[in-house]
Parts: sequence; C-alpha cells; structure tokens
Amino acid sequence: MTNEDIIAGTIGEGVGKAEHFAGDALNAPELKAGGIGREWGGKAQATVGAAKEKFGAVAEQARTAATKASAQAKDAAAKAKIQAKEAAAKAEAQAREAYGKVSDQAKDAYGKASVKAKDVYGKAQIQAKDAYGKASEQVKTAADKIDPLIKEKPYAALGIAAAAGVLAGIILASMGSKTVYVSKD
Repeated sequence: MTNEDIIAGTIGEGVGKAEHFAGDALNAPELKAGGIGREWGGKAQATVGAAKEKFGAVAEQARTAATKASAQAKDAAAKAKIQAKEAAAKAEAQAREAYGKVSDQAKDAYGKASVKAKDVYGKAQIQAKDAYGKASEQVKTAADKIDPLIKEKPYAALGIAAAAGVLAGIILASMGSKTVYVSKD
C-alpha cells in the first residue's frame, strides 16, 4: 500500500537525481545544487508518506493484539466452563480472575501501542517537516543561482527539462492505476 506522499516524494527524488547528474555533466554547480535540494525534498516527502503508513501498520498491530486477547479470553472462558463441571464454585472464580487479567493486559497493550504509534508518527512528522524546510531553502537558493545559468545556456536547460519530463513520464507510466478497497471491519 503506497500513498501519494511516497509516490510524489519518489518522483521528486528521481527528478532531483536527474538534475544532479545533469549538473555534473554540464559542469554547472548551481544546477547540481538544485538537483541535490530537490532530491532531499523528495526524500523528505517520501519519509512523511512512510511515517503515515507506519502509523497505519502500528494501529493494525494494536487491533490484532486486541483480537488475540479477545480470543485468549474466550479460550479461558471455555476452560473455566469445563472445570465448572468438576467444581462449579472454584471454576467460576478462576474464570473471572483469568478474564480480568487478560482484559487488563489487552487494554494495557492497546494503550502502549497507541502511545508508541502516536510518538513515532509525531517524531517522523517533525523530522520530515525539518528536512522539507531545509530542502526547500536549499532549492530556493539553488533556483536563484540557476536562473542566470538558464539565461546563459537555454538549450542545455531545455534538454535537462525534457530529460526530467521523460523520466517522470516513465515513472508515472510504470505505476499504472491502483484500486484500493477499504473495509469497515
């Protein structure tokens, strides 16, 4: 499952690598710097997407843990029912105790997983924003430096833009359309 941030970030990173390569090939440090900035911006955006996916995965793990705890509670209740045939009073007390412990463990596990997921998501979001801010500043600085280069060598700039367009087209065409089904279960 990929999200738009990962796709856009990957494309941005690819375009940045193309600019970086073109800057090396044309011996144009400003173009190379712009490529590096775009590359880092793409990586930052892809990191935000990965953090979103990780948050979803951790939430799913918490749901799975709760389901497993529920199944364990049902198993404990079944065992208690069998023991109730032998000693009804003793088995009933043991079943209630076991159910209470399992329920508390499930609540505790879910709470810990939820806190951890929120923490991971928050840290990743802060890191991604910081990286995006830095990359954005680098890109702006590089763009200011690249403008004179484009005016001096317009055909080289046109060639690089065409190559970046072809690269983006290839990446987008290879992804194809994806259908995602969401269940309310």
